[in-house]
Amino acid sequence: MAITDYHRAIFDYLEVYRTQHPETNLTYSLRQNNGVKKGRLRNKYLFTGNDNYISIGLYSPINYSSKIRSICFEIGYDSINDKLKNSHLTIIYSDLKLKEQEVIHETVIQQIGPNLFKERGNKRYELYYSDPDWKVNLQSYLEQHKPIIDRVFLEAGVTNQFHIPKEDLEESIQVIAQMDKISNDKAGFTWIPFYRELCSKLLHYNTEELISLTKEVLKVEELSGLTDKDANGNSMDLTVIDPYTLLSFIRICPDNKRSDLFSQLKEQLSLASPVPTDFSGLYTDKNQWIWMFGYSYEREPDDIDKLKNLYTLVEQNNLSEELFNQVLSIKKIYRSKLTEGLFSQYPESFFPINSITKEWLEHRSIQSNYLIHSYDDYQNLMSDIRKRDKRPFYVISEEAYQESQSKKAQSSLHKIPEYNPMTSYISTYSKNIILYGPPGTGKTFGTIDLAIDIIDGPSNSNHKQKKVRYDQLRKEGQIEFVTFHQNYSYEDFVVGIKPDVDTDTAGLRFEKREGIFYKISKRSETNFRGSLVGGNIQIKSFEEVIEELTVKVQVGEIELETKAGYPLYITWDKDKQKLMYRRSTGAAYDLSLSSLKKSYEGTAEQYNNQRTYYNPIADLLRKEAEVKLVTPNVLKSFVLIIDEINRANMSRVFGELITLLEDDKRLGAENELTVTLSSGESFALPPNLYLIGTMNTADKSLALLDIALRRRFEFIYTKPDPELLESKAKEVLKKLNQAIRDEHKPADFLIGHAYFMGKDGSQLPEVFDNRVTPLLMEYFNGKVQTVIKVLDKAGVKAIADPITDELKVSYVE
Repeated sequence: MAITDYHRAIFDYLEVYRTQHPETNLTYSLRQNNGVKKGRLRNKYLFTGNDNYISIGLYSPINYSSKIRSICFEIGYDSINDKLKNSHLTIIYSDLKLKEQEVIHETVIQQIGPNLFKERGNKRYELYYSDPDWKVNLQSYLEQHKPIIDRVFLEAGVTNQFHIPKEDLEESIQVIAQMDKISNDKAGFTWIPFYRELCSKLLHYNTEELISLTKEVLKVEELSGLTDKDANGNSMDLTVIDPYTLLSFIRICPDNKRSDLFSQLKEQLSLASPVPTDFSGLYTDKNQWIWMFGYSYEREPDDIDKLKNLYTLVEQNNLSEELFNQVLSIKKIYRSKLTEGLFSQYPESFFPINSITKEWLEHRSIQSNYLIHSYDDYQNLMSDIRKRDKRPFYVISEEAYQESQSKKAQSSLHKIPEYNPMTSYISTYSKNIILYGPPGTGKTFGTIDLAIDIIDGPSNSNHKQKKVRYDQLRKEGQIEFVTFHQNYSYEDFVVGIKPDVDTDTAGLRFEKREGIFYKISKRSETNFRGSLVGGNIQIKSFEEVIEELTVKVQVGEIELETKAGYPLYITWDKDKQKLMYRRSTGAAYDLSLSSLKKSYEGTAEQYNNQRTYYNPIADLLRKEAEVKLVTPNVLKSFVLIIDEINRANMSRVFGELITLLEDDKRLGAENELTVTLSSGESFALPPNLYLIGTMNTADKSLALLDIALRRRFEFIYTKPDPELLESKAKEVLKKLNQAIRDEHKPADFLIGHAYFMGKDGSQLPEVFDNRVTPLLMEYFNGKVQTVIKVLDKAGVKAIADPITDELKVSYVE
C-alpha cells in the first residue's frame, strides 16, 4: 500500500479502538499542517512523518529539535516496495525545553524496562516490537505499555500536563472530515467508494456468478464479448472469466450508458455506496482486446486461477511479487489492462499505465522502465512517480487526462490533421531510449526485442521469433542499424557533400550523400504524411519520376518555358536511347541525369546552362513527384538502432538536430520545429521514428555524452542476470561480481551474463582466459594480484606468467 493508505488505516484503527475502549481515555496528535488552507487535500499525511516513516504522537510534549512528540509510536516505511518495515515506541527528551520533564521520561523507561530500549543518540530511546503486523504492535503498546505510562504520569501528578486534550483531537478530526468532503465534492472521484465496495463484493463471486454479471453489463452496454474460440476458429460460449476482465468490460461502458449500468450494479449487488456522479481519472485505452487472457487454444490451464489469486491477494493487501510476474506471462494480457485493473481496486496504491498517463510521465521526464516486464519494474516506476509528485495516483490520472484533452483541442487547430484510424498499432514507448549497463548484459541483443515491441506492440514471442521479424523489417527499411565510432561524423549520419567523378564529363564533382539517419527519417516522414486523414502528399523518388518522364517523352515532346520566357523542349533520341533537351531552334543536347538530380535536390552549382535549362525541368519533376493520396496509409513505427552510441562525438554527429529529438518538437506536434541542413534543405523529425541506443558504462565514456542529448533520452539499465545461466556459471558470476564490488568498483564495472551463455563448467576456463580476465585486467589497471584475488573469491584459480603477467586459469571450482 501507499504510505497515505497506511496513514488512513492507522487513523481508522485508533478511532475504532477509542470507540470500543472509552475507559482508556486514548488521545493522540494529528498532523497540524495538513489542513485545507495548506492545499494538501489529497496528500493525506494524517500524522507527523515523511515518505519513510509515520510518527503517531501519543502525548502532549514536543521534542522540537526532532519535530516529533516526546513519546510517540513510529512505523518505518519502505518506499521502494510500498510496505512497512518496523514498529517501535520512541521516547526522546533531548530538547532543552523538556529539561524539567526529564525525570518523568526516565521513570517511564525504567517502569517499562530499560533493557527493552535501545539508545539511539542524545536522550533518544526506542523499543522495537517484533511482530511484522503493525496492528499487533500498536495493540501491544495500547494494552501493555500505555497503562504503565499513564500510571507514571498519574503518580507524578502530571497527567494534565502530558495528556492531549480530547477537544484538540476532535477538532483535528473535524478538519480531516472537512478535507474529505472538499476532496469528494470539489475534485470529484465519486467513483472511488463505489468501486471499493464493488471490488470487495467481486472477491466472493464464483465463475458462474462473474459470467452472469458480465452478461448483464454487456446487455446494458449493448455490446458482445463472451465468445470463445478453439484452435480451428470455431466459436463457443466463454465458460471462464476473472474479476479483472469484468472490470475491463465495466470500464469501456459508453458515457451515455454509465448511469444506467452503475444504478443496476448498485441494485443487483446491494451496494451501499451512492451511484458515481463522475469518473475523474478513470478511463482506459480503447484496445479491441478486453479480456485478460487469450482464446481457449491460447490459454494455459492455470491462467484464470492466476488472475483470480492475484485479485484476492490485492484485496487482502498482500500482493505477491512471484504471482504478479506469473500473471504478466499470460498470453494476450495487456500491461495497460492489468495496471488499470489494479488501479480500479486501489486507486491510491496502483498507477494505471496507458497511452495517456505515459504521455504525462514523458513530459515530466520521469525516467523509468515503462515496459513493465516484472513486478520490480512496476514498483520502481511508482516509486519514481511518488518522488516527483506526492498526490494520489487517481489525481495524477485525471490531470493526465485533462492534459491529453487539451492537446487534442489544440491539435484540431494545427496544420497537421489527425492520425488515420487504420493504424494497427501506435507505439507508446519513449521516442529516444538508451540501454546502458556493464559489458555483456545483452544490450545489443535486447535492441532486437525492443525494436519489434515498438513496431508491432508487446507480445509473448520469443527472441528467435522476433529476430525473424527483425530481419524482415530491416529488408523493408523499417529498421536500420548503425554502430558509432570515434571518426563517425554528421556527414556520415545525416547528410554531407562527397567528392565523386562525373561519368558524363570525367571531371571531379561534389554531390549530396544521404546518411542513415536522413534516409530513415525521410522514409518515416513519408509514411507519417501518408497516414494523415485528408490532403495527403506522397513524394516519389527521383528515379520514379524520371522513368515516368521517359515514357511520356517517347510518345511526344514535352514543352516547357525558361525563366526568361523562351520555349524549352524535352525530347527522346531513339538512336542513343537517351533523354535530350533543345531550344526552339538548334541542336538537341544530352540531358545529364546526374546533373538533373542535383538540380532536383537543390545541391547543384548554378552554372548558366543549369539555371536556364535544368532548373525548369527539375521544377517539372518536383511537381510530378507530388501525388495526392485518396486512401491514407497505415501509420508505421520506424526504428534506428545506434550501437555504442557514446563512442562518437554526439554533439558533432547530431549537430542542429538535437532540438528535434524532443516529442513536442517533432513533425505535427504542438511545438513543431524545422531546421535547415547544411545542404539548405528544411528538415523536420517525424513522430513515428524511434531511436534506440546502447551504451557500455565500463568504457568510461558516459560523461562524454552531451547533457543536451542526455536529457532527451530515456535511460534503461540492463544488469547482469545470472539466472539465465547454467548452475555452475550462475554461481561463479554471482561471486565474481560481488568480488568486484568488494574491491570498491561501481556497478558500471560488473561482468555481464552474455560471456557465459550456453557454457558448461568445462568451458569456463576458456571463457575467463579469452574474455573475462583481459577485461578485469583493464578494470584494475593491470594489477595482477588484485585480479587474482578477485578471481579467487569467485572460485577461479589463475596463475600469472612471471615475465608477461599473462593470467591463465587452471580450474574453476
